[in-house]
Amino acid sequence: MVVKASAHKHVSREDIDDRQVANALVSAERSGNTHRFIIQITTKGGALAVVQRGIDNVLAGMARYPAFGSAISVEIVTEDLDEIAVLNTLYSSAPIPVTPYLLPNDYRTPRVTRASRLAR
Repeated sequence: MVVKASAHKHVSREDIDDRQVANALVSAERSGNTHRFIIQITTKGGALAVVQRGIDNVLAGMARYPAFGSAISVEIVTEDLDEIAVLNTLYSSAPIPVTPYLLPNDYRTPRVTRASRLAR
């Protein structure tokens, strides 16, 4: 199922198949639009099960729509070094790139916030 939203605030849902995904990706590339999706998960650490569930849901979507192929990657930004090691081990053979990044505990954005989602 895909959810479509228009500029006029209309939202519709429709079932799609892998062929339609493949066609949409080719069409996007031909028209010069992006056809890459980076899914970023940010965490302070300590919620590894939640992070894993998010990654597993992305992988389940990839199994349903294999046409996405190399168009999707997952990034995890965390302050927990132990979680980096676990994620690297668990997803080393995932069909898409799953890349954890370590954010230093003392990281501050240019505006002196702690918003780790702005780290990359």
